[in-house]
Amino acid sequence: MARQDIDLPAARETHVITVGGFDASYNIATKGTVVFAEVGWPLTVAGQPFDLYASLSRFTKDEADSKVSRRLILGAAWSTHRLHISSELLVGRNDPSVGAGQYMAGAAQGGGDKYKVSLFTVVDYQF
Repeated sequence: MARQDIDLPAARETHVITVGGFDASYNIATKGTVVFAEVGWPLTVAGQPFDLYASLSRFTKDEADSKVSRRLILGAAWSTHRLHISSELLVGRNDPSVGAGQYMAGAAQGGGDKYKVSLFTVVDYQF
């Protein structure tokens, strides 16, 4: 569990802060509590090792009209010689990283308040 408590005395809106990424910026709540749990385990199937992992998080904001953000990640990663593959299934509600309509305000006031699903796969071949 972690507590987020950011004070913005000179800002017009003190309940959200804008942070940036590579492509765009988004808002997050300045005050709230994050609860999370993660688990991972290595497996070997037919002589091929791979890793499975899961992460569950919930961000409850202090602002009364802000919606709770939730995220579940189920992932797998494996390698064979020069090929590396990882995949993640993300299920989120009011999460800026999952689904349309969530990005700008999902981690602040909340997005569409509906569960959204995304699948990310990265394939890496080293020459």
